[in-house]
This record gives sequence, C-alpha cells and structure tokens, in this order.
Amino acid sequence: MSAVSAAEVRCIKVIHNKAYAVSGSFDHTLRLWNLLTGKEIYSIAEDHTDYQHFALLQVDEATDVIYSVAGAQIKAWHLENGDPLFQLAGGNLDHTTHTAVLGSGSSLLTVSFGGRLCAWDKAKGTLQNTHCLTGLSISTPTCISPLRNQEKVAVGFNDGVLAMISLDGSCVTANVNLSVTFLVASEDGNCLVADYQQER
Repeated sequence: MSAVSAAEVRCIKVIHNKAYAVSGSFDHTLRLWNLLTGKEIYSIAEDHTDYQHFALLQVDEATDVIYSVAGAQIKAWHLENGDPLFQLAGGNLDHTTHTAVLGSGSSLLTVSFGGRLCAWDKAKGTLQNTHCLTGLSISTPTCISPLRNQEKVAVGFNDGVLAMISLDGSCVTANVNLSVTFLVASEDGNCLVADYQQER
C-alpha cells in the first residue's frame, strides 16, 4: 500500500468479496484500499468529536456498509463511494461501546458498560430493542466477535467475563479471571480464540 499519511493505522478490516481493505488511523482518517494494486480508492476525514483516537471498524459485506466506532459515536458509510449513511451518538452509547454486525439478519449490535445490549437496524440506524444483561452490571466490554451463523456475539470484558450473547438478550457467561483483550471466531462460529492479560 502507498504511504499517503504519516498517521499510525489503528485498525484494519479486509473485505474478502471485493479484495478491498478499509483502515482507520490516529488522524481520524478512514481509507479504502485496493489490495490487488495497493492503491487508495478514497479517504474520509472522520469527525469523532470528544474521542482522541479511531477505535473500531466493522464491515457488512452483504450490504456494502462500513461502520466506524469511536467513543459514543457510530457512523455508517456506503462502501462503494464513501457517502455517509447514518450517524448514532449518545443515549444508549458511551465510550466503552463495542459493535458487531450480524450477517444474515438486519441488526447491528452494540454492547456497552454494565452489559447494555442494543440492536439497531443496520441500514437505517434506528433502535430496535435494548436489554440489560444479567451479571454484567460492573463489566466493561473490551472486545467483540460476531458468530454470524448463530446470530450471536462473543464479548470479552475487563473483569474476566467471556459472554455469548444472543439477539434476544439471552446470555451465557464464563469467568476466565483475566481481562479478555482479543477475540476472533472461525467462519462457522464453532471455534473461538481469545487472548487475556492481567488488569493493571
């Protein structure tokens, strides 16, 4: 890829069905890349106010939408041209919010401090429902991974809780006693890899 900015890349998502990748940088710039040529297709100057760094990226390959998440803001962009789709801010979102796109359904899920689960229409950004997850009242989410074939998400928390959460708010938890820092699920959702670290 071309070095078009000196800003450090904070996150990157590969878009497999188009041989693209989208990156987010510390300078609040979102860029779409062609992986075959290494060239930038377009860039978007983000405006995540009140948040210092770019936080998370999610891509819905089924609908060609990019979601950028930072602080208490979520922004959605059309993949093909970078045009804005919608923006969510405040209310049910806070600086701890983590987001996942469920593949076959129509929902964008957010999990925030205290186990607040929200389901949003992933095309319009309208709130569909909310749940307060049992046993997570003092837990802060640290990572999230969608289990797309199961319509669930796996969420790691700072206090060592690992949760499997369904769209209807049902939740199964396990405690690993260390802060969960990384999660990734296999394509079929039957295997989950996690990393942990001692809280400082």
